[in-house]
Amino acid sequence: MQSNFYIKYKGKDEVDDSIVELSALGESILGFDCLIKELIKIAGINGEVNVEASRVREGSLIIDLVIKIVSNSPFYNLRDYYEFLKFAGAELPKINLGVDQLKRIHGSLNDFAGKSPFDFNLIMSCLPFALKEMFVWLGKQKNKVVVESGTKRIPAAYAVKMHRLIGRRNKNCKKAVTPFVDDKIKEIQLSDKGKFIEPVVIDSKNFSDYLNKDAEILPELETNKKYKFYGKVVGLLSDRGDYMKIKIEALDKRHNVLIAFPGEGSTTKEFRKYYNEHVQVAAHVLRQTPYQKPRLVIESIKLLQEKMV
Repeated sequence: MQSNFYIKYKGKDEVDDSIVELSALGESILGFDCLIKELIKIAGINGEVNVEASRVREGSLIIDLVIKIVSNSPFYNLRDYYEFLKFAGAELPKINLGVDQLKRIHGSLNDFAGKSPFDFNLIMSCLPFALKEMFVWLGKQKNKVVVESGTKRIPAAYAVKMHRLIGRRNKNCKKAVTPFVDDKIKEIQLSDKGKFIEPVVIDSKNFSDYLNKDAEILPELETNKKYKFYGKVVGLLSDRGDYMKIKIEALDKRHNVLIAFPGEGSTTKEFRKYYNEHVQVAAHVLRQTPYQKPRLVIESIKLLQEKMV
């Protein structure tokens, strides 16, 4: 059995939004690969799950995925089958059994198959839509388990397990939204249709919904607040030479190398003499959310030795 699912990445370049840094793109695709497999398991679908990229298209950058499920019995039990079809909005199999009767069925899937065989084509045609909806709900489970939203309802078992996906031990959500954490991308769209009709949209405003609070980076640094830092200039970067890297003392070692931009009216050309030197920097913190690595806008910089004179 196989079905198609689509991911579209919109880069930040206004002229060509298919430009996405390959390292961030690769990390994101691996994250979605793992998340898709986990969501399929949450839906109660049994068997080996393979997610393959069939091709890459431009405009923006579109990844066509093929999802394959290898299984003779794709659901662990009838309740999972029923909940999946209900959640996917599919027409339920035409059988003369109500919900209460479904609850009382204790026979195996093979026993029931003679009366109402699983429609494998129906399952796979529903799967892309179900995945899209599950990504919508995944973004709602951060702070508490959400079962209802407006007129829509999600099976409680799905909601509880998706809530756990946002937990600190699961790193796949963070991998999937890596391009936002690194501020390399404008938007990701997830769709069950190649033309991206009514896709799930993840952008800089809501990507943090897919991350646990423990994923915040240097939360002690507030956006737009001015700080005095002590550190070492370890790089002058980019072809234009328009920013540099400073290794800041007293910050978490996992994130203490920060990108710094010259303030208005200055260029890094003026700061070349500070390369590989210990410095004192007065700078404002710049970022959209605490889940992104902060950047610095330099107000002043001087050799650290001057401080000690």
